[in-house]
Amino acid sequence: ENMEGMKVGVIQNELGKISIDGTVLQNDDIHMVELNRGSIFCSCLRLSFVDALAKMSQQGLEYVFVESSGFGDPSNAEEILEATKVLVGEVYDFRGCVCLVDCYNFLDQLEDEITIDRQLKHCNLAVLTKVDLVDREKIELIKEKVQEINPVCPITESENGNIKRSFYDMDLMKYQWAECEETTNSAETKPKTFSMNFAGEIEKTNWKL
Repeated sequence: ENMEGMKVGVIQNELGKISIDGTVLQNDDIHMVELNRGSIFCSCLRLSFVDALAKMSQQGLEYVFVESSGFGDPSNAEEILEATKVLVGEVYDFRGCVCLVDCYNFLDQLEDEITIDRQLKHCNLAVLTKVDLVDREKIELIKEKVQEINPVCPITESENGNIKRSFYDMDLMKYQWAECEETTNSAETKPKTFSMNFAGEIEKTNWKL
């Protein structure tokens, strides 16, 4: 609704083979590209990401949003944009990285210290989501944790998935805390998955992986 009447591009990235949000986002007003089976910041998809950005630059779009995987480490985002600039020139005005912070699960996810640290350290705006599902005390604690990692980025709140459009016009780049660095995303650090088939039912309490 915030982008109604505008020409918008979305690059959607998931680590798995199937995009979870792709079918939700796709409509006649959105030009969408899916890059799955890896992180767009990793060498395994980095060239595909640059190619997608280059092709989108030819579509006459007003905004291009990149939704990376939840495991994405955007430490090298500016380096990737520099590579895009070599191909198509200065067609993009990079407005910054936005980090979505899931208030319902964030404190439990802090044990994944590297991913969270990199995402928050390199963001220019932190959006606290699901604030309607937690109490104010927890929200304030999460804000403190975010500010410990990135003391300069502004923090806003999102209820029921809604966020004010005003941040589109903010100069988020003035809230840059960390310099561009090598990403931690690589073929070696990519999460490994496996699947099992059972002939009958199995009780959840019997799972001891």
